[in-house]
Amino acid sequence: MASVPSVITTAIRPTEIAFERFALRVLSGADEGKEVISAGEETTVGTDPGNDLILSDRAVSRHHVSIRASARGLELRDLGSTNGTVLGGHRVLHALLEPGALIGCGRTVLRLDLVGGEVRETLSERERFGRALGASPAMRRVFALMDRFAPSEGTVLIEGETGTGKELIAEAIHDASPRAAGPFVVVDCGAIPITLIEAELFGHVRGAFTGATENRRGAFESARGGTVFLDEIGELPPAVQPVLLRVLEDRTVKRVGDDRRIPIHVRVVAATHRDLREEVNRSRFRADLYYRLAVLRLRVPALRERREDIPLLIRHFCATFRADDEDAAEAGDPADPTSLSDELVTALAAQSWPGNVRELRSAVQRALLL
Repeated sequence: MASVPSVITTAIRPTEIAFERFALRVLSGADEGKEVISAGEETTVGTDPGNDLILSDRAVSRHHVSIRASARGLELRDLGSTNGTVLGGHRVLHALLEPGALIGCGRTVLRLDLVGGEVRETLSERERFGRALGASPAMRRVFALMDRFAPSEGTVLIEGETGTGKELIAEAIHDASPRAAGPFVVVDCGAIPITLIEAELFGHVRGAFTGATENRRGAFESARGGTVFLDEIGELPPAVQPVLLRVLEDRTVKRVGDDRRIPIHVRVVAATHRDLREEVNRSRFRADLYYRLAVLRLRVPALRERREDIPLLIRHFCATFRADDEDAAEAGDPADPTSLSDELVTALAAQSWPGNVRELRSAVQRALLL
């Protein structure tokens, strides 16, 4: 088994995270002999020019397979490819890789080998970034990326499972940016009816549709000078995707029912619980829009990937609930009803938390009430 990512420590805590370097080499196929050396946490393979290993095999999908260094080792994940990924003679969606593994993609066979050495990334000194909390190497790596992304005007795509705190990350990036004095406007693309999403984003004029009784600015105009956060961008209807693409390309919007284009001055941050590369493969998301959104990419780890943060989060939630309970605070109850036993904290830290931080928060609140 390939070794897992390691951390380089001081006497106090880790200062760097290190990913062991590996090579992917084409053993057979149209690109025989072609090779790539890993350069970080994730290495991708496909025909699209944005991949690390670019193949010309027509049986390979645009975004075919990803190999990611995780706490479990090197994890392979098929990205919804058309012809599948084969390992050990079996088609797989997800697998742990051993050195020497042979990976079939289309008509191409790849071999994975460790090559020695490590790719190191410096971790942030922060344990909090805005309202986002985490002392684990996984979260301090996210904070380091946020520090780099915040001063930029580049569009950010935040990826992560439901409940991991993607909106808090987006808000923190905005608050640390030169646009912090401007508005932070949130649009949940998965919660707005298909018939209204375009008007919500870009505005409408009076009479544009039934119920449009007055002119109204959309999110992009409302966020002028600040940031528009497009949450669950993977749910954006196909008909609206080319409209958003044009907005990102020429920095103007056209209200529904109007012919004029209005200049905008905003930064765009988007988030999704989906892997948009898979959505591109399945023709559910435009490739050109994906590239416009993923100028800067950031993956928020699931809570099970940073279990060491669970006690910190529990203390934070307990303090929050204590502050919210004014009567308990004034009473100064020595039993402190807004704290949990060490045994319960240990038990909570052992859970898998499919709902991530949001689920943990609810569990802590329920435990305090009971």
